[in-house]
Amino acid sequence: MISKVSIPETDLFHVHTYRCQHADEVPDEDYVLKALQMGATGIWFTDHAPFPGDRFGNRMLYEELDGYIRSVMSLKEKYEDRIHIHLGLEIEYLPEYDRKGYYDELLNDDRFEVLMLGQHMAEDADNPEIHTFDWDKERLKNEEYKALMGALIEGICSGKFNVVAHPDRSFRRCKKWTDEMSNLSETLIDKAKEHNMPLEINMHSLEDKHHFWPEFWEIAKKKDSRIIIGLDAHSPEELEKRRSKSISITSRLLGPESIFNVSGSVITVKEDDTYIAKDVRTRVSSQGNTAEEALYNLRIALELYYEV
Repeated sequence: MISKVSIPETDLFHVHTYRCQHADEVPDEDYVLKALQMGATGIWFTDHAPFPGDRFGNRMLYEELDGYIRSVMSLKEKYEDRIHIHLGLEIEYLPEYDRKGYYDELLNDDRFEVLMLGQHMAEDADNPEIHTFDWDKERLKNEEYKALMGALIEGICSGKFNVVAHPDRSFRRCKKWTDEMSNLSETLIDKAKEHNMPLEINMHSLEDKHHFWPEFWEIAKKKDSRIIIGLDAHSPEELEKRRSKSISITSRLLGPESIFNVSGSVITVKEDDTYIAKDVRTRVSSQGNTAEEALYNLRIALELYYEV
């Protein structure tokens, strides 16, 4: 069984690298430097894991896995006095590879702190040699969400993962919320809670139509699920952009929360929708009607603080 994971709100979670073939071609260190500039306490690298034989695209090659591990571990050592750097992978649950022991192989490498279940495809129930991306458009439209949700639930129950990435993205081809989607969501949320696995609100999903479903998160909230924010960053700039956006999203969906902002301040959203910004070093605070206004007022207060 993989160990449970705790991700502080002051960390930047869900970060990719150039190896996944759809991220910026920048050194891994650039993400760390951006995180330091933002005042984050930690950064979690979770690049798309390869599978032996490189059957699937949009991920690192299997031969790149060792280099990825060495790079992140080297940065972890280099910056150990300034920021916590964590190594992980985002990977689909495919029963064929479970039977072959691939997930156990990854779990036995104690350098990995996170094995995040991110279901972008699933095996065909009748033929494991076929995957959902092989289906025609009509079948994808009508059946993909069932296959993805089924694979997520099976992956959760396998005990091989400790975070569920963007579960509501399984419904990306659906046009409106249905009772069947509610039932599937309730089953997944119950299983995740049973296995003490956090569910990720994915900030990238908010940028694509039908990838983010508030209805899913309303169910998760009612069931008191463990919920984390994932940036799904594919460039250093996305760390900052998506972290800033997460303030209003989380407060709206989950109620009053404290969230680490890009300026090195903690934002608290009060019941009356007043935003309180507090500097994490001096504890100087200010407020405003929006997060941006609270931060602006905080910057003025800090200038006065340092002048005195």
